[in-house]
Amino acid sequence: IAYIYLVFCKYYLKLVTGMFSLESLL
Repeated sequence: IAYIYLVFCKYYLKLVTGMFSLESLL
């Protein structure tokens, strides 16, 4: 269960950073 949580956390962080970079470009 902890492994799935870690993967989800990484994916969420990647998504947030992606949105932030996209917003920065705009």
